Amino acid sequence: MNLKDAMYGKNGSADFLIQPQNTVYVPKTAIATLNKFVYQYFDGLLMFRGISLGFGYEVHADNP
Repeated sequence: MNLKDAMYGKNGSADFLIQPQNTVYVPKTAIATLNKFVYQYFDGLLMFRGISLGFGYEVHADNP
């Protein structure tokens, strides 16, 4: 059943029952597909973890 068609009344009736052991397939959105691409190629392949900025200082107790 195409849920999009059922929502807009193209299948006659939008009422249907989901039974135990039924499989419901929900396709990925464009954002989810893009997220998977970015994760696989930038994080996984290139090991790019982002840019970080740090600050440090040293304190010396040297008295002249």
